[in-house]
Amino acid sequence: MTKKKVATPKKKDSPLRLVRKETRNLPCKVNDEDKRRVSSQLAARYQDMKDLDVRQKSIKASMTAEKKAIESEVNSLATILNTGIEYRMVEVEVRIGVEGKAIETRIDTGDILAVREARPEEQQLAFPEPETAGVEPETELDTIEEGADAQGSEDTPSEPASEVQ
Repeated sequence: MTKKKVATPKKKDSPLRLVRKETRNLPCKVNDEDKRRVSSQLAARYQDMKDLDVRQKSIKASMTAEKKAIESEVNSLATILNTGIEYRMVEVEVRIGVEGKAIETRIDTGDILAVREARPEEQQLAFPEPETAGVEPETELDTIEEGADAQGSEDTPSEPASEVQ
């Protein structure tokens, strides 16, 4: 197929009169310089697109985690309303009786939570040694000397003291 050249009429003898000039978006052949420019733009925009994908995934993951945290809190609050019970940190007192039973009691309400066998470490704490702060423990020698003093004289030999039970 061959293209026909259309002769443009000369201005003098042309029956056509110019009404306006306009700019249109029409197909044009690109040269090597245009190809290099477009190539560079394509690479830059492709990288921008990949960067946005990475940011989108990161933001989406962050928002998903935030949404799950909010959903969990909503469920907890709804459970409190439905059951009328909320778990809180409450002070509990543990007392040990002579029979070795531990009694756990809420301090705020006085309710007994549990009666159980005392643990070994609790039993030791329940019945501490009598306090002798500032007093040295009495030794067997001290007891013997006191016995000798009670008999009277220092020049008479004393009999050994009986064993302290």
